[in-house]
Amino acid sequence: MLNESKVPIGLIVLVLMLISFDNYCQGYRQFEKMYHLHYENENYDSALYYLDILVANNNQDQWLYYNSGFIKMTFYDSKLEEAVEDFSEAIEIKPEMTDSYLARGIAYLRLSDYEKAVTDFSRVITINEDYDSIARINRALAYTLSGHQQEALDDYSILLEYYPDNVDFLMNKYSCLNELKEDSLAQRELDKAFKIDPGNGRVNLMIGIDLIQKRKGSEAIPYMSKAMEIFDNEEHEEIVVNPFFYIQRGSALFFLGEDERAIKDVEKVLKYFPNLAYAHFLLYDLYSQSDKEKACISLWQAYKLGMTEVFETLTAECGQP
Repeated sequence: MLNESKVPIGLIVLVLMLISFDNYCQGYRQFEKMYHLHYENENYDSALYYLDILVANNNQDQWLYYNSGFIKMTFYDSKLEEAVEDFSEAIEIKPEMTDSYLARGIAYLRLSDYEKAVTDFSRVITINEDYDSIARINRALAYTLSGHQQEALDDYSILLEYYPDNVDFLMNKYSCLNELKEDSLAQRELDKAFKIDPGNGRVNLMIGIDLIQKRKGSEAIPYMSKAMEIFDNEEHEEIVVNPFFYIQRGSALFFLGEDERAIKDVEKVLKYFPNLAYAHFLLYDLYSQSDKEKACISLWQAYKLGMTEVFETLTAECGQP
């Protein structure tokens, strides 16, 4: 007779566990494939669906939360707060995760929570010097939008130490100096930018605006027209990074009497930055001749967002707030 030997129960359990684990891994990899497939095909709802499944099965992978937050921030205006939560989860898992701090800072920037945006960008600068430039660019924007011109100026000055011929940084520094009433220093930056790139639309625009403010309108027109010619031949898609292109082009169109095009540019800015007081004030100027109701709404928004100097105009033209 054959000797019958019993298979140890522990071995049976181990085999079953390995089979179960193998099935789990295969299923997990399949969900990963489905996520990547839908993301590459720009089907972001489905991509988020599979990310949720992956997170439910592995809630300690910081990149799953980061990817979820990135999709929500980039492709869904209504999901910015959810994106912040996802980036925060990623940071909780890996506190030194530079990408998540940077992305959360940009989400805060979009939400007009400038103080928190500055905090995250500052954290990026502290923990990863490879991200110093991109963090400073965004922090300077947050400082500018929140009215902290001196702090923005400091960041642009450092950026220009890294990139001395960067016309965008020169022009942003020029704008900060203008706001700080440092006219001679501002003019120096504007002249430097023009010398580096006389065909730059923004530089020509600001020269034109400067001449208009000095009551030299006839001298300003060639610069304004040149700026519009350049702008119309350029592609500017990164409004989230720099909304000032649309503000400045809108200003140029306003000066050139093309109000309808100017309104489209300013409204595009307000879609992303609804709390930008100057944009509301510019809309007031644009609507003042054609639609008094919209003009008053825009002026009221500018006042509520901190432009207290418009109060007299608001009461005189629109009645008591």
